[in-house]
Amino acid sequence: MQLDPQSAASYAALSEAYNSKNLLNPDPQWAKLAAEYAEKAVSLDNYLAAGHVSLGMVKMSAGDSTEAEKQFRAAADLDPKSAAPHRGLGLLYDKSRKADQAAEELKRALQLDPKDWKTYLAMGWDAYQAGRFKEAASAWEMGLKLEPDNVPALLNLGAAYHALGRDDDAVAALQNALEIKPTSDVYSNLATILFYQGKYDKAVPAFEKAVQLGANDYDSWGNLGDSYRWSSNKKDQAKPAYEHAIQLAREEIARNPNQTALRVNLAVYLAKIGDKDQALKEMKPVEQAHVTNPSDLYNSALVYELCGKRGQALDKLLAAVKAGQDLNDIKNEPEFVSLRADPRYHMTILSAAATKPNP
Repeated sequence: MQLDPQSAASYAALSEAYNSKNLLNPDPQWAKLAAEYAEKAVSLDNYLAAGHVSLGMVKMSAGDSTEAEKQFRAAADLDPKSAAPHRGLGLLYDKSRKADQAAEELKRALQLDPKDWKTYLAMGWDAYQAGRFKEAASAWEMGLKLEPDNVPALLNLGAAYHALGRDDDAVAALQNALEIKPTSDVYSNLATILFYQGKYDKAVPAFEKAVQLGANDYDSWGNLGDSYRWSSNKKDQAKPAYEHAIQLAREEIARNPNQTALRVNLAVYLAKIGDKDQALKEMKPVEQAHVTNPSDLYNSALVYELCGKRGQALDKLLAAVKAGQDLNDIKNEPEFVSLRADPRYHMTILSAAATKPNP
């Protein structure tokens, strides 16, 4: 690709491209290039809003919330009619668990550009994190209408449909994504549906494909470990997969120490290789963060159950259900076989699910 060495806009666009590439398939090289190009864009033209947006995205990915907010605010001041800075702020506040501020910024972004599919993707993510799965699906469906054949929208829709118990729709969306562009996340989501259907041996090759396409993704390696753990003939390969997931998760935490979801996942992998003391140690900052989204609460329950803390596991599961967690995943989770036989599960979790209003 030929670049005008003095074109700040070109460098900003390249930064955004590499940042997106890094999100799909984490790699320190992509993150490095995204940062270099964003810094170059801002140094060439400090008055270009797009440069500050690209730098804000880089800082957000690196866990530097203060600097990310500063860059997005600078971009909003430079270009008051642009939706991009407000979309960035919405994503930033969502990651920081500032739900009201996130909603306000995303609403502002949509007002500025009602046809921006990226804003709908961000709004869907905000709703999904809060357990509002129908709202998330609606936002992503709208994003797909505006940008047909959009793989991130199809991928996210697969997750939302699964959370709503619409697995046939989820598989259809993911198959559509595979036809457009096979990615690690698409294979991983397809395999997850197979896993929760109890088809562990069928999930193995799909998770292996996810790792082939996303070898630097701790989540892919953790999922692969799960499929090996419950497979009929590859159980001995589970621990090495988890250990690699642990290594990658620790590297990511070193770069981004404030992400509670990272620590919860790390704790799950540690618990699954039998390192209960370290798993519980990783949960301390998670507890201090007072997580409220269903995914983190669900995974916290997994950690406590695997570590022999049944009471805490039940408490987290109850909170997860109240936050929007689909009961079918709990019913199909192989790690919860013993927990589901506990009378307290029937008295609390099932009772709460029965009385929970439709999302």
